[in-house]
Formats: sequence, structure tokens, C-alpha cells
Amino acid sequence: MNRPRPCLVFGGTGAVGSEICRKLSRDGAQVTFTYYKNEARARELERELPGSHAVKCDLSDREMTAQIIAHAAQTMGGLSAMTFAVAPPNHDLHIDMNQISRTAMQDMLDFHVAAPFAACQAAVKLLQKNENGANIVFIGSLAGSKAVPAPIHFAASKAALHGLVETMSKELGAQNVRVNVIAPGLLDGGSSSTLSALWREGYKRRCLLRRTGKMSEIAEVVAWFCLENTYITGQAVVVDGGL
Repeated sequence: MNRPRPCLVFGGTGAVGSEICRKLSRDGAQVTFTYYKNEARARELERELPGSHAVKCDLSDREMTAQIIAHAAQTMGGLSAMTFAVAPPNHDLHIDMNQISRTAMQDMLDFHVAAPFAACQAAVKLLQKNENGANIVFIGSLAGSKAVPAPIHFAASKAALHGLVETMSKELGAQNVRVNVIAPGLLDGGSSSTLSALWREGYKRRCLLRRTGKMSEIAEVVAWFCLENTYITGQAVVVDGGL
């Protein structure tokens, strides 16, 4: 019998992150996930998913993040996949470019690029130990590759994340560590729900499938990349219903 594959999910209590944890658990993975402030929700999800483990993490704290990665690998007996589904706090989808300070821009880049990169640096030696390789999966955004309405600092950080994936995949390919980013379009919950009804209806008219995406559909793609992917790397996989 194959040993359950150990997976670490950063941002497991978020709208997308919790669905990723559920899907991974249903598919037989061993799941450790992080939360930042919502401990009650984390413990509820932990009880819902037998064998899962929730741990508090501030991704901006490099030392804490490295310790959590090491501890997760130790308790799960290794690390075969790591995914990032952390949403920035107080994300305002309606902010004008003239309202974005230099600090706000830097904070967004740190959150979406620098902090996850530091986590990958801490995890790479553990991921390289897997005989069949390992997967790193980021949650990006359609705003990182297409001109859709989004705050400029958010879109710029997601575009930078896509670039990070491409360059990391070149360096880690020889170690059989695959790196990809899943870029959702408009979803039926999470921060997408704060957009106006007019914008949402316009999206559905232009989308080939004529609807917004489901959190579970994003989770299915992420889980496949975590558990099944063996030959795709350096890619931004857009899941937008055909916009």
C-alpha cells in the first residue's frame, strides 16, 4: 500500500485554500495547512479532515515559516507537495492607482513574491528528497496575465509571481521539482464576491462557459498538480472558463 503523500498548504483556511485541503484529503493525501488569524476556522477544518494538522503561520516571518516547513516534513515523514493559497489581508479591489503608496506596492510584492520564495528556499532540500520528484503550486490570478480590472499593485505582484514560477522551474527542473501557478478567473466566492454585479455579469457574458468558476474547480486543478503532475513545469495554467 502506498504511503499517503505529504502536502503542505499555506493559507488553508481561505476560500480557495480550504477547498484545496478538502480535495487533497479526499484524494488520500496527508495534509498540513497553515492559518494566520482564524484559529477557530482552522480547528473546525482540522476536525473535518481526519489526520490533517493546522498550524499558525505568518508567511512574512521567514524564520517561523522555515520552522513550520521543517516540522511539517518531520511529522508527515517528508514533503511531496507545497501550495500557496494565502490571500493578502484587507485586499481592496476598488483602489485607484493614485491611492497606492510605495509601501503598499512593496508590501504586495513581499506578500505574493518574496515571502513565498523564501518558503521555497526553506523547503527545496526537503522536496528534492522525493524519489518521484515534488510539486510546488502557487495560486496566481488572471490579473497576472490579462488586462482585467484589478488593483495595479495586486496585478503587478501576480505577474511577478508568474515570472518567479518560470525562473524557479529552470533551476529546480534538474532536481525534478516542478513549479507551476494556477491562475483563476472570476470565482463565485472569496474576494471576487466584492466586485459589482455589473462587472460580474459582464464577465459571464464574455466567458465562453457563461459563468463564474467554483472554488472546488480550482481545488481540483491544484490537487492534480500536487498529486499527479510529473511532467508539467514553469507554466501559468489559466482557469477562467474561456475568457
